[in-house]
Amino acid sequence: MLPKTKDKFIALNKKGLFPGPNEKEKAFLERVHALEEFFSKPPSEVDDFLTDGDWSAPQQELLEKYDFSPDWIVAHFDNAKLPFFQAGATWISEKKALRIPLIQLKKRYANKPAALSEMVAHEAVHAARMQFDEPRFEELLAYQTSRFPWRRFLGGLFMRSWESTLFLLSLLIPFGVELSLAFFPEGGNWEIFFWTPWVYFLYLLGRNLLNWGTLTRARRKLMRRYPALKKPWAVLLRLTDEEIWSLAWSSEKWEKEDLRKQLIWEIYLKKDWVRVKFL
Repeated sequence: MLPKTKDKFIALNKKGLFPGPNEKEKAFLERVHALEEFFSKPPSEVDDFLTDGDWSAPQQELLEKYDFSPDWIVAHFDNAKLPFFQAGATWISEKKALRIPLIQLKKRYANKPAALSEMVAHEAVHAARMQFDEPRFEELLAYQTSRFPWRRFLGGLFMRSWESTLFLLSLLIPFGVELSLAFFPEGGNWEIFFWTPWVYFLYLLGRNLLNWGTLTRARRKLMRRYPALKKPWAVLLRLTDEEIWSLAWSSEKWEKEDLRKQLIWEIYLKKDWVRVKFL
């Protein structure tokens, strides 16, 4: 059962503050309080913050797609610790078992409103899902805020940050093969390693196709079984990897066993309950 103060939880959900998997009411409210404190008193070393104007467009995009408009996320411009190929990141710190997100964006995007809006919306998705240790669909969900179709599709190519680094390093292998053949022409069958980047890329692409197909199937299933549901992406954002997979490929009942799923049911699915037997 939802707490008696369910209106408060519904209002927090609209800000992108929703419980994580198996997160209890007390722990959730403590996290909300910590996030509000962090927003009002960010670390002294953090400066060059995004303005309300910078947040306006991404807030609207997030509201339309994922049904939340955050006003509690600390975001700033800073080039430190970001590799050359990474435009921004959401850092999740943990203090006293409470997770706090901090969005960092490269300074060159401060005067590029379209690109900035897209990146802020993307990173805000990661911030909203801070309690989810669920990498399978995380990037695909974050990239659905992009205005470019190819990014929405290929955004999940790298599920973890180290995978992009590994791919870039694999691109150096063909050069190493050529160099080895030049110095050791009879040294062995080096040519087999020439295809390493392609093999790795095909693996990533195949995995992304499976994940994208699963996410698309889950969204269509939601829309078919809950005709009154206007924002299926909002539901998917609040599900775990296992729940998205089960929704797409099986016919399990919707079990409202924790606060997070109770809220999903109350806010998005309850109005269609008469029509639905399975999720």
